[in-house]
Amino acid sequence: MQECVLCEEYITNPLCPECIGAQIKTWLLEAKPELIDLLDLETSKLSQHLFNKNFCISCKKDMDVCSYCYTEHVLEWLEDKLSKELLSDFVKFFHYDFHRKGYFEKARVKGLI
Repeated sequence: MQECVLCEEYITNPLCPECIGAQIKTWLLEAKPELIDLLDLETSKLSQHLFNKNFCISCKKDMDVCSYCYTEHVLEWLEDKLSKELLSDFVKFFHYDFHRKGYFEKARVKGLI
């Protein structure tokens, strides 16, 4: 088990940004399909690190960014692109803030949860 290159916490839920991104794209297909190609660009920005040798449990590819950091990055990227209702749905469906002290709490304060 290696550390995330962004937050330096151990990656305990090893799903890579590409696999989570595929799930988000499925959701975006109904929510706002014009963002799908742009999400690929955002995902590729975070997938360029590859310093550690963590492996995604789904696709078995190398990964270095944890699920929390990736979904936090996507949430921040989506904030000015989606309605409050869709942002709320995103947080409900894709949050990896299991302790609810990071971006989940920020979303609650903003009235998204």
